[in-house]
Amino acid sequence: MADILYNPGKVAAMNVGLINAIGAMKLYNAAGAAIVNSATGLTSTDFTVNATTGVLSNATAINFTIVAGDIGKTITYVILQNSAQTSNLIRIDLETSVALTTAGTATFAIGALTADL
Repeated sequence: MADILYNPGKVAAMNVGLINAIGAMKLYNAAGAAIVNSATGLTSTDFTVNATTGVLSNATAINFTIVAGDIGKTITYVILQNSAQTSNLIRIDLETSVALTTAGTATFAIGALTADL
C-alpha cells in the first residue's frame, strides 16, 4: 500500500508546503516526554526539498540547549511544529536513539530528514 501512495513529485510539493509552516523543532523520548528547550524561530530557509525525490532536508544545523533536567533522557524522535508550537507537522523517528548525558548545546546536523523507502 505504501508503494502505491509514494510519488516523489507529490511528496516534494507537499514538503514544500510543510517547510513554509515549520517554525520549531522539538526532541522527544520514547515515552513522549520532550526536552525542556526546543529550537524555535525556524523558517523555510532552514529546510530544503529535493524536487526529484521529494526528500526533506534541514539546510542549516539546528541547535538545542540541553539543561540539567534533560540529563538521562534518551531522544528517539523529533517533531517539526508550527511557530506557536501548537501543531505537530512532521514526526521524524531517529535511526539511532541519542542519550543525553551532559548539559549544553546539541546540534541536529544538516542532512536528509527521511527514512529508507
